[in-house]
Amino acid sequence: SESSLSATDEEVDKFLASFVNDVWELGEFIELTLLSRIGSFANLTLENPSAMKALIEAVEKYEVAIVEYQDYENQKEKGSLKITSIKEAVIKQCRRDFESKSVDVFTTIHIYAADNADEDDAYGSQLTATIQAATKLVGEIEPVRKCFPKDWEIDLHWSLCISNVCSSDFLQKIGGPDGHNLPELSITLLLDLITWVEFFCETFESAYPSIKEKNPGNISIESRPDLLNGDGREINPEDVMDGLAWAKNMLWEVHRLAKEEFLVQTRNQTDSFLDKIYNDKGAERSRSETADGRLITSLCEEIFAFIIVHLRTIRDHLPAKSEIFGVAACIVLSRMQLKQIAHHEHAFDDLDSCCAAANDFDRMSERIEDMITKFKEEGGISQLSESLIDEACRELVSLYSSHAVYAAQSVHIYVFEPMHESIADELFSAEWENDLTHNQLSVGIVRTIEDFRCDLEIYLSDYLLKKALDAFVTASVLFYIQSLLMKSEKHTLRTISCFNDTTKALGRMKDDIRIMREYFEGHVETMPALKRTIQKEFEVLTIVCEILSSASARTSESVNEATNFVFVLHKQFSDVQITKQFIGDLWHLVAPSQELGVRTLIESMEIQLKSLSPPGSEMRGRSSVPGLRLDEMVRKLYSQSKRRRPGKIKDRVDGARRRFSTEATALKKRRNSLIQSITKKPVNLS
Repeated sequence: SESSLSATDEEVDKFLASFVNDVWELGEFIELTLLSRIGSFANLTLENPSAMKALIEAVEKYEVAIVEYQDYENQKEKGSLKITSIKEAVIKQCRRDFESKSVDVFTTIHIYAADNADEDDAYGSQLTATIQAATKLVGEIEPVRKCFPKDWEIDLHWSLCISNVCSSDFLQKIGGPDGHNLPELSITLLLDLITWVEFFCETFESAYPSIKEKNPGNISIESRPDLLNGDGREINPEDVMDGLAWAKNMLWEVHRLAKEEFLVQTRNQTDSFLDKIYNDKGAERSRSETADGRLITSLCEEIFAFIIVHLRTIRDHLPAKSEIFGVAACIVLSRMQLKQIAHHEHAFDDLDSCCAAANDFDRMSERIEDMITKFKEEGGISQLSESLIDEACRELVSLYSSHAVYAAQSVHIYVFEPMHESIADELFSAEWENDLTHNQLSVGIVRTIEDFRCDLEIYLSDYLLKKALDAFVTASVLFYIQSLLMKSEKHTLRTISCFNDTTKALGRMKDDIRIMREYFEGHVETMPALKRTIQKEFEVLTIVCEILSSASARTSESVNEATNFVFVLHKQFSDVQITKQFIGDLWHLVAPSQELGVRTLIESMEIQLKSLSPPGSEMRGRSSVPGLRLDEMVRKLYSQSKRRRPGKIKDRVDGARRRFSTEATALKKRRNSLIQSITKKPVNLS
């Protein structure tokens, strides 16, 4: 019957009561043993994961046994038999142990670093220790995840502990959210810090993808979630994710500050080394010759010995594909560009130094391409970084190449300087006109150029030799025109030509021009590009001869013919006043009485001429090498000119009136002063 069955159950429970107490005490004993004898579940997990897995398995089986018994004949509902659960206690203790472990690791490493640090680098040693400790902790996230069952959520708690202690310690080390201590760090330490933050974020985002999209917005210290208090209590997983996201974003802010400081130091260190190479060693740097006779210095080797080590150090301290390497490399290349622009002319002291500099810059353009190509072949550079570096490299190669040409063409200064001193005054003299019937001066010019060209053939590469010869063409034309303008400057007669026989003088000029032109055309076969330069530069001399020929007619029609040349020459000067001065001076050589008429004619064309030369057009397509621009040469000449040139009649009348007014006022004052001194009384003379 039912009553007898119930009585039987009661008897069974009464019989088992003493055994239940034993089981209860067994559960308490197991829990006490686990918590007291193991020491630290965190240490056991990391040092002996197999033992920890066995312990976890035992705890899980114990829990299964409890559930199975409670399900037996509804024992749970009866509430007659109670068995202690140890799982909750073990999980709680695990949380405590892992939290203590995260703090203890940093405490221990800081004490060790402080005891063993060099006094001069105590701060750097502390940060290095922090990075090492943090790297060890972050590396232990995955082993913990693998060791514990997912429902225990120990890995979440452990990750939260690591993120909290790492973010707090790094913020303290860099001097707070503003990074006040970052300038004290070396480039290497900054790179280590940047690399570690990237490692941290990559590890956490891989382990917990949900934090990748979390952006707390406010990442101040005050906004940090306060989730850990050392008691091992359970934390909501969503709150843990918020805490991890906060730490990640705070460390990205540390990353940003460290990156900015690193880039500043990269720029400063690059500047410092390049300045030292260009300035300090410049005076000591000696020239040498290669096996084929090219003049060089050690500038190229000194610069790239530093740059290669500098960039390799940066790359080796950054993770593969880091975008920071591309930015840093671009900064280094841009500083190389700026320092080259600032210092490239300092090496030009004489012809040999120009040749050596040209060869150095040419080698540097090749070396920079080789260096970047080798870095790319070694791998580890992201596609974006490669693109940035390639662009900066192209700009630097272009700069070095243009400076190599600049140096090679600057040779003309030391070729023509002696000629300015020796024969400039003889050109267009009476002796040149009457006695030097075989154009000895122009022959001397081309022979001098040829002597130097033979030397340059040894000192320079074929490409740079061609560029130097281009400069010689221009310099020859400018030398001839400058000598002619100086002749006009010295000619003071306003009615008589400076030549005894203008026709003979023009013939002599044409022969001079022919001799110089034929010399340069003799090299066109080996240097085809030289032909275009000859045509362009000698066209100006042709126009000069035509102007002199027109002026020699000394008629009103010849003055009007000047308009045929004004527009052509104005393209050279882009300045109406310079155009007027130039043509006026040429006219002054052979028809000084008509100079005013020519100048007046050009002034009447001012509006048309200005429309041909809008602002900013004067530098377009022109050489930057000193002494190779007709407009600059003419401007410099006229800035030093003392010859009084005729101007507009109105201007001359206005000038006379101003002088008369000034003299009249001065005369009145003198009379007033004289009368006052005689009468001792003021006199009104108005």
